[in-house]
Amino acid sequence: MLKSVMIVDDTEADRYIAKWSIKQNQIADLIFEARDGEEAMSILASYDEHKAEFGDRFPPTLILLDVNMPKMNGFEFLKEFEKLRALNDKFYDSVVVMMFTSSQLHEDKERTMGYDFVRDYLVKPVDPESLKSIIDKHF
Repeated sequence: MLKSVMIVDDTEADRYIAKWSIKQNQIADLIFEARDGEEAMSILASYDEHKAEFGDRFPPTLILLDVNMPKMNGFEFLKEFEKLRALNDKFYDSVVVMMFTSSQLHEDKERTMGYDFVRDYLVKPVDPESLKSIIDKHF
């Protein structure tokens, strides 16, 4: 079981399905949610506050990240997260990102898989068993 997971998606139904799948498969008991990359970065950047509240369950072990979101999309999040990791590598070096998106564009996959912390590119919908299998493969 992972210490925690963060779901970053602007669609409430997609967050709900991902959360349900994570709970059904006992992947993690703590799930952080963000509606866009900006909100996710705000959560991650508040390291001291969240570390005090959640202990070793923060930062999340896995981030499921959508590509198409308002304010800060998945590509913009990856750039900002890369900077955050560079500044605070000891805090975020174990965080893994998996794209969790409806985008089937080859260019989107190539663009995201160029980051060393991105481990997979999942096209929604992903059934609970497949999600568990993919996560098990990487962890």
